[in-house]
Amino acid sequence: DESALTGESTTVDKATDPVAAGTPLAERTGMAYMGTTVAAGRGRGVVVATGRATEVGRVAEMVETAEAQEAPLQAGLEQLGRVLSLAVVALAAGLALLGWARGFELREILEVSIALAVAVVPEGLPAVATLTLTVGMRRMARRNALVRRLPVVETLGSTTVIASDKTGTLTANRMTVVDVTVADRADADQLWRSATLCNDADVDPDGDPVGDPTEVALLHAAADHGLDWRALRDQQPRDGEVPFVPAAKRMATVHGDVVHIKGAPEVIVDRERQPDLAAAADDMAERALRTLAVARNQAPGAWQGGEGDDDALFDGAEVLGVIGIEDPARPEAIDAIGVLHRAGIRVVMVTGDQPRTAQAVAGELGIETGDVVTGTDLARGDGGTLDDQAATVDVFARVAPEDKLRIVNSLQKAGEVVAVTGDGVNDAPALRQADVGVAMGRVGTDVAREAADIVLLDDDIGTLQHAVEEGRRIFANVRRFAQFLFSWHLSVVLVVAAGIAAGVDPPLAGLMILWNNLVIDVIPSFALALEPSGDDAMREHPRPKGEAVLGAGTTRRIAAQGLLVGSVGLAAFAIGRGPLDLSSAGQQTLTFVTLTSAQLLGVFTARSDTPNGFAGAGRNPFLWGALALTLVLEGLALGVPPLRDLLGLTTLPAEAWLVAAALAPIPLVLTVLSRLARRGATPAAPPPTATSR
Repeated sequence: DESALTGESTTVDKATDPVAAGTPLAERTGMAYMGTTVAAGRGRGVVVATGRATEVGRVAEMVETAEAQEAPLQAGLEQLGRVLSLAVVALAAGLALLGWARGFELREILEVSIALAVAVVPEGLPAVATLTLTVGMRRMARRNALVRRLPVVETLGSTTVIASDKTGTLTANRMTVVDVTVADRADADQLWRSATLCNDADVDPDGDPVGDPTEVALLHAAADHGLDWRALRDQQPRDGEVPFVPAAKRMATVHGDVVHIKGAPEVIVDRERQPDLAAAADDMAERALRTLAVARNQAPGAWQGGEGDDDALFDGAEVLGVIGIEDPARPEAIDAIGVLHRAGIRVVMVTGDQPRTAQAVAGELGIETGDVVTGTDLARGDGGTLDDQAATVDVFARVAPEDKLRIVNSLQKAGEVVAVTGDGVNDAPALRQADVGVAMGRVGTDVAREAADIVLLDDDIGTLQHAVEEGRRIFANVRRFAQFLFSWHLSVVLVVAAGIAAGVDPPLAGLMILWNNLVIDVIPSFALALEPSGDDAMREHPRPKGEAVLGAGTTRRIAAQGLLVGSVGLAAFAIGRGPLDLSSAGQQTLTFVTLTSAQLLGVFTARSDTPNGFAGAGRNPFLWGALALTLVLEGLALGVPPLRDLLGLTTLPAEAWLVAAALAPIPLVLTVLSRLARRGATPAAPPPTATSR
């Protein structure tokens, strides 16, 4: 059984015959590899390599040289940090110079400039981003996806291509009987009794199979048919056997005066006498099934003692039927691939198995099966360059570990965000190189799990679909709270800069800015980070790899919200100075209250791009708790005299509260009206599709 190393789903026969130089790894029949398992037979070998010189050692070296990829969110936040650093320095210097030119006291203008510079830096962003990823990691763990590297939680949501191994990932890695044709004059009971007795495999009481997977599949099928094969073996012990030999492709066991036979249909079935069975075997082979014919015979007199001519056992045998066996596609994988395609994600099969088997399984799974490219084709350069093939071919077969690595590299060079799924030693280099490596937890090898970023504890690729959805939710939430944070900072900058430019007292004092920055930056942002996923998360295309964190219209929404909130803040300041004739502290307090109220209502425009930002808000109880806590803290700032005096706030007359109540909802109302108008003018977009490119 070489499935862990080569991806070959069925057991392979070994012999001493030499093979040509350059033969693919899975076809080197004269070599037995470390890390593979003897399923049946016996033999003697010469050790020709150990440690790093073995095939497994070579794979380990490829794993070490593969480069771990930086998560898109991580790269985006670092880029945003660099831009903000420059912006903060320029802003602080510009405001200080403007205030100095307008004749403000140096101490006062420096205090406001520094406070504003601190306010512009979203100190809550790293904490909220980490919280978002951590919550996503916990949610994925509850769905049996164990995350080993935190930043890749979001990367899955950006994935554009999933390159998946076949054996044990898209299939069950358990040979299963899927088709049976019983001969005309036979019955199914006879067929399964012979298939059970002419069989060297066993199944432990705890369910662990022992022996060749094909023979184990026959035992499971016999049990499903209602046959107690253990009792049958006890009742009819074996008196002699002709063991399976690859050259002969047949096997026989003798039980008293009856011979039970199984082997390849081409050596058991007579095409002229049994055309129906021959046609059934051909049909199964065309569907890439492993075929076996089962027969029975009367034991010649000499063999009833356990010895005799082997050929005599097979002469004139009654063929009972033909059985088709395969490593079946996982039903959950079929559903998951359909969902991933609808989400705009391309699924590519990269396997070490036979091309015909790979093509048949890909067809079952709904993967495009036009051209199948093999590792030999890649080595010869058949069909164009690897970069061209990676962009257009969805099934690669008979590929070695280095081929998988090269395919992943080519996809990444083309700008794809690549997730790789696998369970074998041969998948480890590609798992390490991928943007997200996903290993199977149950049947996966230790090497694959160690190389991966995420381990699926239930080996269900459907879990990957939920993980992709979680990744998209995480990035959407990062944009939500980034929009909320930066629109707040922009509004404060606009209000203070406009006041300084007008040559009046700053509309907000330094400590007011810092207090609001601490309260509004952190508490509502945490609630937005916990916003549940929308129903349309898996009906949209993945975001482009190079798209900025504040891209896709987020900057436009930040500017619009910041201008609206800043405008009502300035309006409140102007009304406080003019019609209401408030003191300087009263003007600042009215501006403080209006800005805070308008921005808190802005939570609902940040949490959804739809006109009705309140829709579904009940699904996020953290949102209402955050709003309540923020209102309590702002109430303490206005109502507790020591804190109020420290911040430079004062009590407001009733008419000032009415002004704040009238101005604060304006940004929310205008945003809703704008979205309604834009929705009416924009036609609905078609759903995404993912096909061969």
